[in-house]
This record gives sequence, C-alpha cells and structure tokens, in this order.
Amino acid sequence: MKPFLSIPLFCVLLLAGCGYDAFDASDSVLPNLPEANVRIAGLREFYRDGGATTFTRDYVIAGLVTASDESGNFYRSFFVEDETGGIEIKAGLYDLHTLFPIGRRVAVRLKGMTLGRDNGVYQLGSKGLPSSGYETDFLGHRALLDRYVVRGSLADAPAPSTGTIRGMREEFVGSLIRIRDLCFVKGGRETWAVAAKDSWNGKPSSKDVWAKDEAGDSISVYTSGYADFAPDTVPVGKVDVTGILLKNGKNYRLKLRNPNDVEKR
Repeated sequence: MKPFLSIPLFCVLLLAGCGYDAFDASDSVLPNLPEANVRIAGLREFYRDGGATTFTRDYVIAGLVTASDESGNFYRSFFVEDETGGIEIKAGLYDLHTLFPIGRRVAVRLKGMTLGRDNGVYQLGSKGLPSSGYETDFLGHRALLDRYVVRGSLADAPAPSTGTIRGMREEFVGSLIRIRDLCFVKGGRETWAVAAKDSWNGKPSSKDVWAKDEAGDSISVYTSGYADFAPDTVPVGKVDVTGILLKNGKNYRLKLRNPNDVEKR
C-alpha cells in the first residue's frame, strides 16, 4: 500500500463487461477480463530474483490505463496501475491512445513477456537485446500486443494519489501522482521542452523544468520535445501538478500526460 498518499487511486478496480483489442465495433467481445492472480507491486519480487525475468507461468495483472501517447509525451507505450502500483507496457505501436485511452480497463497475460526496469520504472515487453543496454524491448507488432493485453470497458479517468516531494519513494515510481502547491523556478521564462520548430537544428529536444514546494523541496517535470505542448510556456504562480512518477538517478521527476495535468491554484 501507499502510506503517505491521501487519496486512494481506486475504490473499485475491475467490473464485468469488456471488449477485445480492436479498431472497429465488429471485433469479438469477451464477457470478462482474465482474472488477475498477481498484483503489480508483487512483480518486484520476480525482478529481485535475478534482474530481468521472462515469465513462463500463466500470471495475469489487471488495472486501469493511467497514461498513453495522445499528446506525444509518451512514446509507443502506456502505463497500467492497480491499487498497489504502476507499470509501463512497451507496446511499440503508434496511436496507442485509440486502443488504450486513459481509464481503459485491461488485463495483461505475462507468460512470454519480459519484466525489466529502467530508471526505477518497471516495464513489460519483449526481451531486450544484450547490445541494446535495455532489459526490455518494444513488442512492436499488433499480433503480439493482442496476445498479451486484453482490453476491457472504459471507466472514469483514474484519480491520482496525492503526496509530497519529500514523501516520494521507489515503490511509487510508475504510478499516477499529484503534488500540490508547487511553483516553477522559471515560470513564465521557459518552455516545457524544445520543439523542432524552435530548435537550431530542426530537431526537438527533451527537457526538465524544476519546481519547488513550500518546504523548499524540488522536483522536475520532464517533457519530450515531441509533445504537442512542448513549446508552451511554463506557468507562473502556485500550481498542482499531476503526472507519472519517474526517476532520474537519485532525483524524482513527473511526466505530464497533457497540459491539463497542471492546475492553477
């Protein structure tokens, strides 16, 4: 559980009634999602047994989609969270938000998938090549995605858990978090990232912008140069910020899903 959090992410997780992965209404519909037999937080124990793990047993996790690629700030992946934690699904396809919008119920069959970790984020995908330096790779094919991930019905948008910068912990990485009463250090004087049109070489670049809370603690907000809000100016004044919690070395960072994740106080 998340002892520092003041708002639980889910009251009720999975309900009956769901559809299978599809682009149109003609696809088959399953009466129920496969039942979860392991919690997302429990996957850490498999990783601790020796690093990256390829599952050979019929484990299933289930939860709600908390972040996808609609704004361009997440790349070919989406995040799923249950009441114990969050994890990244490295699908390797574009326009994933059409299949996995925020609030989509999903179940993930783990047999054949590889569990890895990158900068504190637990990830599920195919096995990474030794030469890549990554423990997991993108699935890259719709057939593989359909084999592993089952879509359910749409729920209300999941509520973030609320915490403080000082209260961040490793076990919260990958989860949807809201931190209140932040002020951006260079609010009104910098953009979220550098879009291609604003770059000297015509290529976008990602960026961290820093914010502080009333206690003087700092956290960064990381934005891809490909995000459609990359050229927007960082707001001035006190804000609440929601995003997927990531880690960069020893520092925690948030990654916005869209500009609405920043709310003026």
